[in-house]
Amino acid sequence: MKRLATYTLLAVVPLLLGSRAIVAEEATIESIEEVTAEKLISEYRQHYSSWVQKYQAASAGEQEALIREMPKAENIAKDLWEVIEANPKSPDTLAGLGFILGEIEKRQTRYRALTLLTENFLESEDAGSACAQLQSVPDRRVLGVLEAFMTESPHRTVQGTARFAYAKWLQSYRAKKSAAEIEACLEQVAEDYADVDHAYRGNLGDLAKANLFEIRNLQVGMKAPDIEGKDMDGVPFKLSDYRGKVVFLDYWAHW
Repeated sequence: MKRLATYTLLAVVPLLLGSRAIVAEEATIESIEEVTAEKLISEYRQHYSSWVQKYQAASAGEQEALIREMPKAENIAKDLWEVIEANPKSPDTLAGLGFILGEIEKRQTRYRALTLLTENFLESEDAGSACAQLQSVPDRRVLGVLEAFMTESPHRTVQGTARFAYAKWLQSYRAKKSAAEIEACLEQVAEDYADVDHAYRGNLGDLAKANLFEIRNLQVGMKAPDIEGKDMDGVPFKLSDYRGKVVFLDYWAHW
């Protein structure tokens, strides 16, 4: 996909007397630039970031009006699909599909993206990032796609990432019905893919172990593990000091 880019050049001529300058001539230059999925996504994110800054600085009344101007991922969907269809098997297309699956909620659009992902990138070594994004897509068809990458991808890194995403999807959307399957899946990740780096954070071994600890120790009705720390006055305390009392825990951070 290509688009017309317009640039305006200003010819600045200094005055003979004094240090000021005047614009002597203005010219417009047009050129054709290549449009990629990554470029479209980057432009959208920059636009969204600028909008957030503007919104945060606005008054309450201005914020209400700005809500209607909030950039939406759907606004670049048409251009993204044009890029994807022009180069359906390129790494750039993989980035575009990942964005669509993570940001655009239309059911038909997701199905189209899931189909292309499976058809064109099952053997791609770079498919791990897209698999990682699927863990938060609330569509049961995701499980079939992840199963395909788990069993058919020739790349161990992709297999492990897909298996972890599969467990996380079940944990988010079918935790009670699939408790045993989730644990078994996470145990396999910890055993067989511990050294594989996750697409976005840490390694799969540490992530799987942390999730198993949460499942086995941090569920409603379980005995809370002891914690130690200091209160706001610097006085050391333990959670167990309050055993038998109703305790409200508020974990927070700032940066």
